[in-house]
Amino acid sequence: MLVLPLTAASAAADDGGAPWAVRNSEHRQALLHRSWPDDGVPGSILVTTTTPAVAGDVAADEGGLLLSDRVVLLRVEPGSEAQVAGRVAAVSGVLGVEPDRAREPAALPDDPDYADQWSHQLVNVEAAWNTTTGDDAVEVAILDTGIDGDHADLLANLSEQVDLSSGRPVTRDVPSDNDACDVGHGTFVAGVVGAVGDNGRGVAGVAWDVSLVDVALTSPSARCGILDSAIVAAIAYVSDPDRTGGPVDVINLSLGAVTGACPVALQTELDAARDAGTLVVAAAGNDQLRIEGAASIPASCNGVLSVAAVGETGRVAPYSNANQWVDVAAPGGDTTVGDGIVSTAAGGGYGEEEGTSFASPYVAGVAALLRSVDATLTPDELESILERTASHRGAFRDDEVGWGLIDAGLALAAVDDGLGAPQADPDFPVSTRSLDVVRLKSSSSVTDAVPQAVAVSEHTFQDDQAIHAVVARSDDYADALAGSSLGFGVGPLLFARSTGSLSNTTATELQRVLPSGSTVYLLGGTAALPATMEGDIRALGLRPLRLAGTTRELTAVAIATELERFLGDLDFARPPVAIVATARNWPDAVSAGALGAWFGMPILVTSPTTLHSSVRDYLSAREWAGIYVVGGTAAVSEDVRRAARDAAGVTSSSAVRLAGADRSGTTVAVSAEFERLYSAQFEAAFGQPAVPNVVAAVNLRRADGFAHVLSASALVGALAGVFAPVEGTAGDQIASEAQAYVCRFPAAGIVAGGLDVVTNETLELFDDLLKGEAPACRS
Repeated sequence: MLVLPLTAASAAADDGGAPWAVRNSEHRQALLHRSWPDDGVPGSILVTTTTPAVAGDVAADEGGLLLSDRVVLLRVEPGSEAQVAGRVAAVSGVLGVEPDRAREPAALPDDPDYADQWSHQLVNVEAAWNTTTGDDAVEVAILDTGIDGDHADLLANLSEQVDLSSGRPVTRDVPSDNDACDVGHGTFVAGVVGAVGDNGRGVAGVAWDVSLVDVALTSPSARCGILDSAIVAAIAYVSDPDRTGGPVDVINLSLGAVTGACPVALQTELDAARDAGTLVVAAAGNDQLRIEGAASIPASCNGVLSVAAVGETGRVAPYSNANQWVDVAAPGGDTTVGDGIVSTAAGGGYGEEEGTSFASPYVAGVAALLRSVDATLTPDELESILERTASHRGAFRDDEVGWGLIDAGLALAAVDDGLGAPQADPDFPVSTRSLDVVRLKSSSSVTDAVPQAVAVSEHTFQDDQAIHAVVARSDDYADALAGSSLGFGVGPLLFARSTGSLSNTTATELQRVLPSGSTVYLLGGTAALPATMEGDIRALGLRPLRLAGTTRELTAVAIATELERFLGDLDFARPPVAIVATARNWPDAVSAGALGAWFGMPILVTSPTTLHSSVRDYLSAREWAGIYVVGGTAAVSEDVRRAARDAAGVTSSSAVRLAGADRSGTTVAVSAEFERLYSAQFEAAFGQPAVPNVVAAVNLRRADGFAHVLSASALVGALAGVFAPVEGTAGDQIASEAQAYVCRFPAAGIVAGGLDVVTNETLELFDDLLKGEAPACRS
């Protein structure tokens, strides 16, 4: 078996003598973080890990603050963020290294004059009050700018006040003015949820007898901004099962920012909160007039109940974000046709404001009423009741108001109706991902190559992070197979039709992920990608570069040659190992994408029975330490293996065949070899072995599914991952050999493709395998 590190005679090394694989790994991580995004807080980095042990090690090694059991906040010298991020990202078990970004309250302050609470009548709250006005055993956490605890209409319901603006909890005496920046936003939000009712004073909250947990996210020391690190720490704090009183019942997040993906650190804690039994409700955002269809986080993150705003007429407010992740709507005010929302104001008074900030606590308040009559309701059941009793009554949804305007009276009446699971939302992209399996797919019910590749890119790369992009034809995968190495984990592998223009979806993703002027590789001749595509790329402000030969074998050689040049320009060592795969039959060959994308090994394709002359010439012109032949003898014959061995000038033992009894077995063989090489390079660099960070489940039985495997090579290339094979036309099987392999190590799980490619039952089995809980893991 070929073993890395390779000999110094054939393996380029850096000045310290590290083998090529180690050096390339470290250098690529630094390169991925070369342009640290400028929208983060200077000197502040969020690190998300697969396990608490890794988080503890990172915190100890880097002097970081544990925000939760898997998220660490690093404070570094401003200007050194990229250098530190590159170093930390190379640590085994690190899934995300991100800026600590500032968020803003979602409200738009307006006329402070008092007005009647029309909102209660609009959503039938009085009918709900016939059943309950709340229970002080139910806790709603207001994660916001802090609450003026001395407000006479809030004091009786305040159960806890804490400042988490720095990431560390600082407990306040109740009552305290916990709004150190004097913003007033948190006080207003708190009044919508739980201003004391029936006290002859001011206003009544939706749930006027529940307990309010005040968590301040702003302070002068944090420049009065709401940082991601504070949000992450606050969610972890209030949903901690070991907290006095246990996890809170509901979290309200009336804050956000427009973005294309949910930060992994934030998604990790949102998942943990929901698992702990806490419903998370958030404002959909107020950006519709500025950016039509904008998504805002945290509202659009997975597992969050996203709330749009309506005005006094019941029509959606013009500022309220409309997108596919909106779940329900509630009163937020629309002063163009009526009044705003009236609630408690800092300093003991009252005011009128409008925004989705005040629609969100309306829903949080109704959820608290539901928990008041049945404390056993799960987040899924709470969400289901709210959605299915909203004005559309579960018949349909739209992007403006989701499943409709909430109806508090109907929601309370439906507690015992057994309404089941919430309506399904499309997955929202996550920049990287936590331990539990996530499905990466487009919004379409069919896993189409073009939008599927975009979904993978959105998950893998932050804005302007990629170095280049690779585009291949969507209906034939020889070019894309060779191109997975060129992606090298620093750029997405996207698809286009062989006729027509570049799709709007792909064009938008190219502009998002690439800095202006970056290279977009077009793989194949004009029969593969039309000549007009160069113009499509130039129109985006990017530079097209076509790599093509008269045959697929020659195109693969052209790609391999450009890969050499690209690695050299970036001061990477050329891998002294090449991969040879079949040019015609894909199930075995596509698994090689993981080796190519991470290690930068060129992937050459040839006929199953004869080594193509261009491949022979390419191998003969360079020095090699070894080659991999992927697949059994039906895919690549022994004659071809021997011919490739002779052309490369390596020994027979260094011309290694990676194959199994079938396509699943071959994928397991390739993945196991990847794991062995990766662990060896990591041990050489850091003194200890490691396992891959990500396992991506892919369907190898469907010819129309191979594109989703190849586009996922960008993911495993960026995060150091392997493929797990799924079988069956419906994607409903995982072979016993593959199950045993996945059981071997804990890692983040990704399912590439929709339900047509991998069933939910298979996803659940995959999750159990990664957690070591499946029967195969106990045998």
